[in-house]
Amino acid sequence: MSYKWNVWVLGYDPQRQRELMSLVGMRDADWRKLTATLFTIMGLFTALLLVWSLRRLARPDPVQRTWQAFCRKLGARGIERAPAEGPRDYSERAARDLPQAGAAIRRIGGLYVALRYGAVAPAPRIDELKRLVRDLRLS
Repeated sequence: MSYKWNVWVLGYDPQRQRELMSLVGMRDADWRKLTATLFTIMGLFTALLLVWSLRRLARPDPVQRTWQAFCRKLGARGIERAPAEGPRDYSERAARDLPQAGAAIRRIGGLYVALRYGAVAPAPRIDELKRLVRDLRLS
């Protein structure tokens, strides 16, 4: 192992470099080809990381998606959520403004807070939140 270290690392010379380049299919590689290859590999790696990170950002979780539908439903009735307004305050304000649906709005708000900020969001509770938002009547 020490011999291999001495030959390939300490003894890395232009001849070894040409041997390594010929192993990967690059004969007569000059600095332009090596630079182009390096930038191509770095570009592909960067593109893969970007695609991977954007895939994770593109899909909001089902609890958040349902909350956004709830906010749109209330917004259509003129109860817009303020940017700094938390879910409890927003639900309470909406319940006061729409007393006929107040109990359902408070239940949705409480369930959202429990699912979003709790330890685990079990699937049956997520389905319950979706159903409550879907069935909410604001007439």
